[in-house]
Amino acid sequence: MAIWQADFPIQVTRALPPDFRARLCEILPVSRPLFDDMETWGAEDGTRVDLYFDRGKPNEGLLRLDLRAWDPVLAGEILARLRQWGCNLLARSGAPLEPVLGDVALAARCMPAFRFVEDPERFFRRLQAGGLEDA
Repeated sequence: MAIWQADFPIQVTRALPPDFRARLCEILPVSRPLFDDMETWGAEDGTRVDLYFDRGKPNEGLLRLDLRAWDPVLAGEILARLRQWGCNLLARSGAPLEPVLGDVALAARCMPAFRFVEDPERFFRRLQAGGLEDA
């Protein structure tokens, strides 16, 4: 995870449609996964979707949003697909988060990634001073 990425765990609540791979490829390129039991779309240091598989079926995942280059259109397209497929997200607190652009953008503002992109120098000063208790 890069410091500018906001992570949202994906809860897969039902079987994804048979064409889910093609639907993700419409908005993000396929990437090399880190593990055998996962598939990845998007850039390692950018916006990406990771899906983890159990017995050949996606059972959970991770949405990473690149806050350096916030793209509400791209984020909205990803969230629309997740919503269509009945997936939920988890906020940093672990609370369920509906995959809706406004809710996700608001939740991202509470993450260290947002504080970093907002003011990198201040972020590192606070980190060096032993701050970021809320990180």
